[in-house]
Amino acid sequence: MRELLEGAGDLSAEEKARSWDTVRTAIDAAPRRDRRRRTRLVAIGVAGAAVLGATAAAIVVASRPVTEFGSVECRSYATNGTSLIGTEVSNATRSGEPGTITDAVGMCADFWRAGVLRRDVAGIDPPENWDGQLGGSAPVPPLTGCTREDGVAVVVVGEDGEACRAAGYAPTGEG
Repeated sequence: MRELLEGAGDLSAEEKARSWDTVRTAIDAAPRRDRRRRTRLVAIGVAGAAVLGATAAAIVVASRPVTEFGSVECRSYATNGTSLIGTEVSNATRSGEPGTITDAVGMCADFWRAGVLRRDVAGIDPPENWDGQLGGSAPVPPLTGCTREDGVAVVVVGEDGEACRAAGYAPTGEG
């Protein structure tokens, strides 16, 4: 643009007008190019942020720690593999307050072993003549620890984190 302005004193009025139009056109065009470049950069930035956000969400969904240790949800399953509501249990203390559950998978395995949780049965269904104890020898399917959105442990039937995701929960890494 500088070369357009230099030597302008030697130009006729008509040449100066054309020169000025050329300068104005150059000035008007420059911001448009910058605007397009900025628009592209913003679009790339937004796309990058979306990818990073999706990756962060995938990582969050990929695993979630248990943060509430007062209860655990033990789930059953249907013959077709669908997760069924089983029961939510807590470990009461002498004061009546919920105790801390440190082994959610082990606690749910006890309910399976006692025959209280069974395949194709939603909720609990104690066997006939059940004495209320959690001992027993009923088969225990493979169980996997998951986490609900509220931080409570959920134990589903399955061998890995895919069982958690299929039931709508995040894996905890507990097995």
